[in-house]
Amino acid sequence: MKRTLAIAPRFWPALALLSLLPGCAGPASVPEAAGIDVRWINSPVVTVWPVWWERDADGLHLCGDVHRRYPGTDEDTTCSHLRIMFFDAAGRRLAERSAEFAPRQIPRGHGAQGFSRFRVLLPPPPAATARVEIQVHDEPR
Repeated sequence: MKRTLAIAPRFWPALALLSLLPGCAGPASVPEAAGIDVRWINSPVVTVWPVWWERDADGLHLCGDVHRRYPGTDEDTTCSHLRIMFFDAAGRRLAERSAEFAPRQIPRGHGAQGFSRFRVLLPPPPAATARVEIQVHDEPR
């Protein structure tokens, strides 16, 4: 029997309110990311949450789930993409990288069915990196 996570409709307003807030990743799970603050800025159509670090033989990956801001809508998400930027402690941009999520059209649904995922292999973060920011853009590149 396949089990899925369903969110009761009475919680949807609270989740919508939380999706308006900029995010911050939890503690780094890999030493290279220790001390790097990860934040994300959601778009009107797409929201990113949660975000985490992974390390494998290929290198350091920044990963996360991508959801429709309003799960019950049929908004097109195929033009949405991610821009990952590295900043130093003074707020100067050190590097930038574009990323995609899959599937491109986020499935309609709630809980386990209604999200896409990204996993981006990153070059070693510049030594002065204090913050990584993930921006979601809804227009074509």
